[in-house]
Amino acid sequence: MEKMHFQALQKKATETKRQEKKTEVKQKNGTVKVIRKYKRKKRFGRSINRRAPARFLLELKRKAEAVGGVYAEVDTKEFKASQYNHVTDTYEKIPLTQREKEIGNRKVQRDLYSAFLIRNADLDFKHPDREKCEYEFEHFANLQDQLILKMKESGLSMRQCFGF
Repeated sequence: MEKMHFQALQKKATETKRQEKKTEVKQKNGTVKVIRKYKRKKRFGRSINRRAPARFLLELKRKAEAVGGVYAEVDTKEFKASQYNHVTDTYEKIPLTQREKEIGNRKVQRDLYSAFLIRNADLDFKHPDREKCEYEFEHFANLQDQLILKMKESGLSMRQCFGF
């Protein structure tokens, strides 16, 4: 499980910015004025309070340990799962808007690949185990392709994750 900094998610943005999109506003005298609205400064305060992620993590840890499972937290600053490429053994920073990345000659979904790397981490969860990754990668990529195919066939859309 990745460590989360919930206080940072609750903070408001400090800068006031305008949207790129222009909006037409009809005035009382009949003229149309083009304006650019302000972007929202709010973050996830109410949403975090309603969903209680810290409570969820405590429950997950308790239940995993109750059935003999393992609960471990990953230091995201040191692990850098979304940047690592196990084929080239390098860290490549990609923008958050880019949902896919190319690993070897296969396209993988960024968040699923990060979960794959965390699953194949070394014993202290500091770095991905490259040998384990190379051994498991083909199976992971095939499972991902099957999942995406099933989702497309059933009409299930998750644009924020898969882009469709």
